[in-house]
Amino acid sequence: MTTLLILVHYMGLIATVAALIFYIIDPVKVPYLFFVFAAVFSIITWLLACAKRRSALCPLCKGTPLINSGAHPHVRARQLSILNHGISAALSIMFTHKFRCMYCGTDFDLLKSRKRHQTELGVNED
Repeated sequence: MTTLLILVHYMGLIATVAALIFYIIDPVKVPYLFFVFAAVFSIITWLLACAKRRSALCPLCKGTPLINSGAHPHVRARQLSILNHGISAALSIMFTHKFRCMYCGTDFDLLKSRKRHQTELGVNED
């Protein structure tokens, strides 16, 4: 659900930029209204996506890997060159179903079962 909201938010941003470009090219009322609608939609989806990203926790260290908190990232943390660690993790989850926690550096495959992750990490749930 979190990644779906993030994806919808990015689509809203793309629609906002496209509407702004169309309005600059031909300033009539329809692109202006579409721009206003897309901007409001982007703001609302940003608020929802931010709340959902803040509630997502790393299973091992209980950090928030989808939002940068200002803490120093782990040495093994991955980051796309122009994006921050949180957005890079969200994009990784959307497209590969895997992510690496930016705080503890642990790799997680969302398609694996929970028990398999626990045996790989050496965590016993007794």
